[in-house]
Amino acid sequence: MSLLQSAYDLTPAEAQVAIMFANGDTRELIAQERNSSLQTVRTQLKRIFDKLDIHREAELAAKLSIFM
Repeated sequence: MSLLQSAYDLTPAEAQVAIMFANGDTRELIAQERNSSLQTVRTQLKRIFDKLDIHREAELAAKLSIFM
């Protein structure tokens, strides 16, 4: 389990999506790279935002900066 997963109780998939999104990848690119549907990525991002208690995309990058 990664430090990011432990810190925020993320699943491995959520941790990967969070890092990709914080690095500037679009939802569409994340879905393509992970061989997932766009709806799956949207759901994962919603859960990530809830678990990290954030509301804006910029907040995600700021919170994850210590892990990258």
